[in-house]
Amino acid sequence: MDSLVEQLQPHLPEGHRVSLAPCLYIFPGMSRAFGPDLHVADAEATRIRSSRLPGHALSLVAELISATADVDRYDKVECYGVAGIPVYLLVDMQKGSLTVYTAPSPQGYQQQNTVLFGPTVNLPEPFDCPLDTSDWKA
Repeated sequence: MDSLVEQLQPHLPEGHRVSLAPCLYIFPGMSRAFGPDLHVADAEATRIRSSRLPGHALSLVAELISATADVDRYDKVECYGVAGIPVYLLVDMQKGSLTVYTAPSPQGYQQQNTVLFGPTVNLPEPFDCPLDTSDWKA
Protein backbone atom coordinates (compact mmCIF):
# COMPACT_ATOMS: atom_id res chain seq x y z
CA MET A 1 0.00 0.00 0.00
CA ASP A 2 2.90 2.36 0.68
CA SER A 3 4.11 1.83 -2.88
CA LEU A 4 0.66 2.75 -4.18
CA VAL A 5 0.57 5.93 -2.13
CA GLU A 6 4.03 6.99 -3.30
CA GLN A 7 3.24 6.33 -6.95
CA LEU A 8 -0.21 7.93 -6.94
CA GLN A 9 0.69 11.06 -4.96
CA PRO A 10 2.16 13.06 -7.89
CA HIS A 11 -0.81 12.21 -10.12
CA LEU A 12 -3.80 12.97 -7.89
CA PRO A 13 -6.66 14.92 -9.42
CA GLU A 14 -6.66 18.53 -8.24
CA GLY A 15 -8.15 18.84 -4.76
CA HIS A 16 -7.96 15.11 -4.05
CA ARG A 17 -5.93 13.35 -1.40
CA VAL A 18 -4.83 9.76 -0.89
CA SER A 19 -5.33 8.11 2.47
CA LEU A 20 -4.95 4.79 4.23
CA ALA A 21 -7.01 6.03 7.16
CA PRO A 22 -10.09 3.99 7.95
CA CYS A 23 -13.17 5.71 6.55
CA LEU A 24 -16.60 4.43 5.66
CA TYR A 25 -18.08 5.55 2.35
CA ILE A 26 -21.78 5.36 1.59
CA PHE A 27 -23.36 4.90 -1.84
CA PRO A 28 -26.90 5.69 -2.97
CA GLY A 29 -29.05 2.58 -3.13
CA MET A 30 -26.63 0.46 -1.09
CA SER A 31 -27.64 -0.77 2.34
CA ARG A 32 -24.07 -0.97 3.61
CA ALA A 33 -21.01 1.23 3.66
CA PHE A 34 -17.52 0.17 2.58
CA GLY A 35 -14.15 1.14 4.03
CA PRO A 36 -11.48 0.75 1.34
CA ASP A 37 -7.90 -0.05 2.36
CA LEU A 38 -6.66 2.90 0.29
CA HIS A 39 -8.81 5.67 -1.09
CA VAL A 40 -8.39 8.81 -3.15
CA ALA A 41 -11.15 11.32 -2.66
CA ASP A 42 -12.03 14.97 -3.07
CA ALA A 43 -10.71 16.50 0.13
CA GLU A 44 -13.42 19.14 0.34
CA ALA A 45 -16.27 16.64 -0.05
CA THR A 46 -14.92 14.53 2.79
CA ARG A 47 -14.57 17.37 5.29
CA ILE A 48 -17.88 16.69 6.97
CA ARG A 49 -18.91 15.84 10.50
CA SER A 50 -19.92 12.26 9.93
CA SER A 51 -18.37 8.83 10.17
CA ARG A 52 -19.91 8.04 6.76
CA LEU A 53 -18.45 9.88 3.81
CA PRO A 54 -20.06 10.37 0.38
CA GLY A 55 -18.97 7.72 -2.12
CA HIS A 56 -19.34 10.19 -5.01
CA ALA A 57 -16.18 11.94 -3.73
CA LEU A 58 -13.97 8.93 -4.58
CA SER A 59 -11.75 8.83 -7.67
CA LEU A 60 -9.88 5.61 -6.80
CA VAL A 61 -10.13 2.80 -4.30
CA ALA A 62 -7.72 -0.04 -3.65
CA GLU A 63 -8.31 -3.21 -1.70
CA LEU A 64 -5.71 -5.65 -0.43
CA ILE A 65 -7.47 -9.01 -0.56
CA SER A 66 -7.89 -10.49 2.89
CA ALA A 67 -10.35 -12.71 4.70
CA THR A 68 -13.14 -10.77 2.99
CA ALA A 69 -11.92 -11.76 -0.50
CA ASP A 70 -15.41 -12.47 -1.85
CA VAL A 71 -16.64 -9.05 -0.73
CA ASP A 72 -13.61 -7.42 -2.43
CA ARG A 73 -14.03 -9.45 -5.65
CA TYR A 74 -17.80 -9.26 -6.04
CA ASP A 75 -19.72 -6.87 -3.79
CA LYS A 76 -17.24 -4.02 -3.98
CA VAL A 77 -16.59 -4.45 -7.71
CA GLU A 78 -20.31 -4.07 -8.36
CA CYS A 79 -20.83 -1.22 -5.90
CA TYR A 80 -17.79 0.83 -6.94
CA GLY A 81 -18.49 0.37 -10.66
CA VAL A 82 -22.15 1.33 -10.41
CA ALA A 83 -21.20 4.30 -8.17
CA GLY A 84 -18.94 5.62 -10.94
CA ILE A 85 -15.57 5.39 -9.18
CA PRO A 86 -13.10 5.72 -12.09
CA VAL A 87 -10.50 3.21 -10.86
CA TYR A 88 -10.66 0.19 -8.54
CA LEU A 89 -7.42 -1.65 -7.78
CA LEU A 90 -7.62 -5.15 -6.35
CA VAL A 91 -4.27 -6.35 -4.98
CA ASP A 92 -4.00 -10.10 -4.37
CA MET A 93 -0.83 -10.83 -2.39
CA GLN A 94 -1.43 -14.60 -2.38
CA LYS A 95 -1.68 -14.84 -6.17
CA GLY A 96 0.79 -12.01 -6.72
CA SER A 97 -1.62 -10.16 -8.99
CA LEU A 98 -3.18 -6.77 -9.55
CA THR A 99 -6.58 -6.30 -11.15
CA VAL A 100 -7.42 -2.84 -12.46
CA TYR A 101 -11.13 -2.14 -12.96
CA THR A 102 -12.01 0.85 -15.14
CA ALA A 103 -14.80 2.33 -17.25
CA PRO A 104 -17.54 2.44 -14.60
CA SER A 105 -21.15 2.42 -15.77
CA PRO A 106 -24.63 1.90 -14.34
CA GLN A 107 -24.05 -1.82 -15.01
CA GLY A 108 -20.67 -1.87 -13.22
CA TYR A 109 -17.12 -1.78 -14.54
CA GLN A 110 -16.84 -2.37 -18.27
CA GLN A 111 -13.10 -3.14 -18.32
CA GLN A 112 -10.72 -5.11 -16.16
CA ASN A 113 -7.08 -6.04 -16.58
CA THR A 114 -5.32 -8.57 -14.34
CA VAL A 115 -1.53 -8.87 -14.34
CA LEU A 116 0.95 -10.74 -12.20
CA PHE A 117 3.26 -8.47 -10.23
CA GLY A 118 6.16 -7.30 -12.35
CA PRO A 119 5.04 -5.12 -15.24
CA THR A 120 4.08 -1.49 -15.23
CA VAL A 121 0.35 -0.92 -15.63
CA ASN A 122 -1.06 2.33 -16.97
CA LEU A 123 -3.88 3.85 -14.95
CA PRO A 124 -6.49 5.83 -16.88
CA GLU A 125 -7.87 9.30 -16.24
CA PRO A 126 -8.15 11.01 -13.87
CA PHE A 127 -4.68 9.68 -12.95
CA ASP A 128 -3.17 8.92 -16.35
CA CYS A 129 0.00 7.49 -14.86
CA PRO A 130 2.11 4.34 -14.80
CA LEU A 131 1.91 2.02 -11.81
CA ASP A 132 5.08 -0.03 -11.33
CA THR A 133 4.49 -3.41 -9.69
CA SER A 134 8.04 -4.74 -10.16
CA ASP A 135 8.95 -4.41 -6.48
CA TRP A 136 5.71 -5.96 -5.20
CA LYS A 137 6.14 -9.45 -3.76
CA ALA A 138 3.58 -12.20 -3.32
